[in-house]
Amino acid sequence: MSDVHAIAQSGYDSGTNELYDRARPSYPGPSLTFIKSAAAKSEALNIVEIGAGTGLFTRALLSHPDWSPCITRLRAVEPSEGMRKVWAEKNVEDKATIEDGTFQGTTVTDGWADLVIVAQVSGVPAPRSYGSPSLVLQAFHWCPDYDKACAEFARILKKDGAVVFIWNLESRDRAAWAAQVRDCIERHEQGTPQFRLGLWRQAFATSSYIQNFHEPEEKVWDYHVVTTEQLAIDRALSKSYISVLPPEQKASVVSELIAIMARGDDRVWVDQSRGMFEYPYQTLVVWISGHKSLTLTDTITPTHLADLYITLPTRDGTRGRPFQPPQEGTPLGYGHHLAFFHPRNPESALRSDGTDAEFCPPESFTRRMWAGGTMQWNSDPRGALRVGQKASAVSTVASVKKKGFDGDPDANPMVFVTQRIEITSKGREEPSVVEERSHVYLASAGSERAVREGMGSTPREHVANAFNGGVSLRRTVHGLPSPDFSFTYRPSLTTLFRFSALTFNAHYIHLDKDFAQKSEGYPERLVHGPLTALMLLEALLFNRPELQLRTFSYRARNPLVVNRRYEAEVICMTGRVSFAS
Repeated sequence: MSDVHAIAQSGYDSGTNELYDRARPSYPGPSLTFIKSAAAKSEALNIVEIGAGTGLFTRALLSHPDWSPCITRLRAVEPSEGMRKVWAEKNVEDKATIEDGTFQGTTVTDGWADLVIVAQVSGVPAPRSYGSPSLVLQAFHWCPDYDKACAEFARILKKDGAVVFIWNLESRDRAAWAAQVRDCIERHEQGTPQFRLGLWRQAFATSSYIQNFHEPEEKVWDYHVVTTEQLAIDRALSKSYISVLPPEQKASVVSELIAIMARGDDRVWVDQSRGMFEYPYQTLVVWISGHKSLTLTDTITPTHLADLYITLPTRDGTRGRPFQPPQEGTPLGYGHHLAFFHPRNPESALRSDGTDAEFCPPESFTRRMWAGGTMQWNSDPRGALRVGQKASAVSTVASVKKKGFDGDPDANPMVFVTQRIEITSKGREEPSVVEERSHVYLASAGSERAVREGMGSTPREHVANAFNGGVSLRRTVHGLPSPDFSFTYRPSLTTLFRFSALTFNAHYIHLDKDFAQKSEGYPERLVHGPLTALMLLEALLFNRPELQLRTFSYRARNPLVVNRRYEAEVICMTGRVSFAS
């Protein structure tokens, strides 16, 4: 019981279950039809519904003509014994069962569910130990640990499964009397985490959500139910935080509600002779596709690869070696897959900094930097990617780590997302290349960011200490042996533009000087992380072309700024490669 909000626990273990079932509205048919069409499955479904309460949503789903024949089994999960009893009394379908469970504990086996449905009526709390890993009918906004709940969603879902949240909420915008009712009761919420406050959206920022689920999609319906003054009052009294009020306070609420009903401001009558009128509602549906992955297919075309060659100073014919265009059937160079397998999203689908939205944490973590990564190549020469070949890249989230979320006001919260990419040649089973890319996301500053005073006015002076929000990002790496050889490199604006085009990368930090300076706090546009990684490989192979690589790991320690001279220093004895200015 300790993981349940006190108001939730007492409010729904106190004999209010029948009142709740009588007073709460069901769900509009179009919203249920939408969920069925979004599921896009022809076969019958296994459904888990957590926080099923007294079965309002269960009964609505089982009686809906689009749903009734499409359910193999519905497992309702509800931690309140009283609500489970009412659910069992009112459900007549053999295909539906109810069991004890919470957000943090169900008996559902791994990968069983096609759909996890969180059907909630605003104001109903999670009775007893709400922390279940499945789905909550009336209580997800009371969940004590969203990260664990999302992890449980992922555990019980099939690979092509989805999570659906559906909420009913009284609409205060379409009738003055309805707004007055909400004003009357909401002042007694006592800090409880009500749906209308939107705290449940914190689930979308958890590590388990980012790692397993796609961006949520939302749809809203306006509708009304037919009610009477007594039913409207009962609806208000069924709120958990009202049911636990002392008798004198509850009586005061009832008196105020009676007065609101007597005035009836903006009331729309359905049958005045019978005292029946419209109660305006809104239903919100949030659709969440599970098991986040992205599959991209590409052909290693010689023409696109030639564009990469002419962009790289190691291959453009300017360093004493003639330009050699790529030839069909030859192995793809180490790291050259970075020019392929990129998402093709319309501009309207990009994030506010011009980056693709796949595998990103939610707003406000919109400031992205490439932090490092690892590349591994298949040891079998027959599995190598080859020029002219078709291949597929499957991306998933390998890990999500959060730093700076400990409440320290001076901390800079960051989310590290590591993406795993397996690239497999057509006709092969084993991947040709396995890559992990780590990005770090910082919260948007919400205002322009200035480079710290005293840094100088030229890029050469600024780059000695690049700043982000006034915090120095310049780190000196100590203890490296003397390099065996080095490669001097000065990335220009043309270099950045060409590499952005090659990789279909619209990140403003590489293209827009004002954005780099005013929004990110850098002295100039930055060089792409993957271009830096590729130049480290190129510097090594320019001097040691006979090498065969199996693994390459790198970590970004300092940002590289456009029009600045750098050297790629190669230390063969340790296998280390580093950039130094």
